[in-house]
Amino acid sequence: MTVNVYLEGGPLLRPAMKAFLLGAVNAIHHQSVVLNVIPCGSGDDAIRKCRRDSNAVLLVDSEGVLTTQLADRVAGQVGGDNSAFFMVQLMEAWFLADRPTLGAYYGATFNAGRLPGNPNIEDIPKPDVERGLRNATRRCSKGAYNKTTHAPRLLELINPPAVYNACPNFARLIDFLRGQDPD
Repeated sequence: MTVNVYLEGGPLLRPAMKAFLLGAVNAIHHQSVVLNVIPCGSGDDAIRKCRRDSNAVLLVDSEGVLTTQLADRVAGQVGGDNSAFFMVQLMEAWFLADRPTLGAYYGATFNAGRLPGNPNIEDIPKPDVERGLRNATRRCSKGAYNKTTHAPRLLELINPPAVYNACPNFARLIDFLRGQDPD
């Protein structure tokens, strides 16, 4: 069975997100799953498109602290047998779980000291993640962090087990995908 993953984000993220999720399931659970990642633009568009499918997965940013009310509201919006998962508080938080890869990607002028220091990555507010990435990469030859140009490559490079261990909501998603029958 192919699992359709409706993703908040643009089409440039499709191949990188698919490879990252597949790599995570394989690295952590030594299993394979068949995924179709469908970038939908906004979170609202992803919810709308996911609702039209059955047995689908929604993956959106929580945009803040993930509350039971938010999780219940979004789960109710996707309805049926669909499952909702969150990038808490945004996808870029995953990058903070693998700081050595960030440093290797951005090079010698990467300033890891400018990243938020909270080891509970999902507790770091969205503005702090964004500001930290910008400030840590400001003087890098690749330029300051840019979602369009840097996120796809970073998704290809970061270590899925590091994200799994640091981000409980990512772990929930990967554990769920593991349970999907690839036949």
